[in-house]
Amino acid sequence: MLLPLCAHPAPPDAWLRMQTANFELFTDAGERTGRAILQQFERVHSFFELAYSNQRANPKPVCLIVFRSAKEYQLYSPNEVAAAYFQPGNMRDFIVMTAAVTDAPRVPIHEYTHLMIHQSGQRIPLWMNEGTAELFSTMETRGPKVLVGAVIPGHLAVLAREQWIGLDTLLAADHSSPIYNEKDDAGIFYAESWLLVHMLMLDSGYRPHVREFTAALQENDAAAAFRQAYQKSLAQVEDDLEEYFQRKRLNGLLFAVQLPKSADDPEVQPGAAFGIRLGLAELVSDNPRKRDQARAAYSGLSRDYPGRWEVEAGLAQLYWRDRDGAEAAKHYARALEMGCKDQPAYIEYGRILGFSQREKEAAAVLRSAVQLDSNNPQAHYELAIALTGSGEYQAALAEFKPLQHVSQQEAPRYSYFYAYALYRAGQLAQARAMLERGKPFIINQQERNRYADLSAALDARAAGGQPAPDRKTGEPLRLVHRNMATVEGQLTRFDCNGKQAALHLKVNGAEEIFVIEDPRKVTIRGATDAAPVTIQCGPQKNQPLSVEYEEGKDGAGKAMRFARIVEFR
Repeated sequence: MLLPLCAHPAPPDAWLRMQTANFELFTDAGERTGRAILQQFERVHSFFELAYSNQRANPKPVCLIVFRSAKEYQLYSPNEVAAAYFQPGNMRDFIVMTAAVTDAPRVPIHEYTHLMIHQSGQRIPLWMNEGTAELFSTMETRGPKVLVGAVIPGHLAVLAREQWIGLDTLLAADHSSPIYNEKDDAGIFYAESWLLVHMLMLDSGYRPHVREFTAALQENDAAAAFRQAYQKSLAQVEDDLEEYFQRKRLNGLLFAVQLPKSADDPEVQPGAAFGIRLGLAELVSDNPRKRDQARAAYSGLSRDYPGRWEVEAGLAQLYWRDRDGAEAAKHYARALEMGCKDQPAYIEYGRILGFSQREKEAAAVLRSAVQLDSNNPQAHYELAIALTGSGEYQAALAEFKPLQHVSQQEAPRYSYFYAYALYRAGQLAQARAMLERGKPFIINQQERNRYADLSAALDARAAGGQPAPDRKTGEPLRLVHRNMATVEGQLTRFDCNGKQAALHLKVNGAEEIFVIEDPRKVTIRGATDAAPVTIQCGPQKNQPLSVEYEEGKDGAGKAMRFARIVEFR
């Protein structure tokens, strides 16, 4: 049996596990198909390393799942249309597809581009994400090189016959926008996004400043980024785009790629039933709407494969996604007792212990993580934060000092903890400088409050005061869940008469929607711990609040944002 939720599973011995330098692949479509797909993905991976110097803030293992049967694939597909899809995971990222995509290579390359963008840690708008994926999906092999930039005839046809989306509307689109979700509009959205990215990356007038433009997008809207990088207004860019479309020839670029030896000679393991079942359990557990299916999958694995630490680690991740730190920690502890030597599991376990205000235990686990691989900066980073929380400030500084880079998402947490350790060690000027480094990346009120508290403590210490007593429990800054993002805005409407409640927020002038799929899984806080929270259905009076949310898809495959913590201001 492949998985409890499969109606027609393949025989266990039909599954192969194949491994190359950069990919793990599970397939029941045969070794020949697996080899072809691995070579294709290794070629694309080599291109990304060459073009972007492999700058990934959040590198994780990549698991490819290739079903022989379209019917079997549909059990895991987000909708009836997608022939392949990318899904970020907690411990590894997934691309899921059918064997038929070997005849349509644009589809998996599109999804792998999304994966690489996700692992880069950059926050780029929807049009650029989809446009970049479409551009790179045209990658063609030309001997030892790959060609990027080939024309997509279908997009040209759509652009020629349909009315274009205004550039201001295109640039403001998000996952809840009709032009992205509705079938009648999606074609022109993808086509116009592809053309705009094609111009930015391959036109001689735009390509030299595309990195500057992408960097500007991290802190500004698209209009401001265009002004900063190109000194052009949106109207001027729109005119350039229309002129670019009228050209008789579009540019392309050739890149020389070098494949690892394992691309031609992957490791092949037959009888991979346990591996694929574990992978599929992890896959469904990453979908907020399939938690019950995930629990059933892990229950079946526990029954059929007793004593496997991987199952306990998977259960720990499942409970952690539901923000049950106590239960997650129990399962990670069992995984370690069973012999787990997987460094990412140790790191995640340490994070959970820290979040649960068990900093000394966290530091012990993370020291073990460092011993497993001392070259992994993530292990040193998490250990530094745990040591700060447990009051071992000099040891924390020794771990912080060699770290050179963290993602923008982690920047507020990194800078605060580093500054806090410096403050406790009496290095006030350095603490102040580190705090200033983190301020531009703050995204919620909780972080602002913590930064303000530490800034006030630094002022008092500089004026001759004594440092505040060490905290007996709790981190200096609450850990934000790895899979969560936070946004602040004004509540304009609360829908609660349908199957699912939804919060409508005005964020930077645009409306964003956050679904409450299960009120039992949402934490609601008032402006203070004692403040009661009352909210009625219908229009709201622009109540300020922040939402910590998790991205996912509903049963029909539509992209959704699921609210997990709602905090009223």
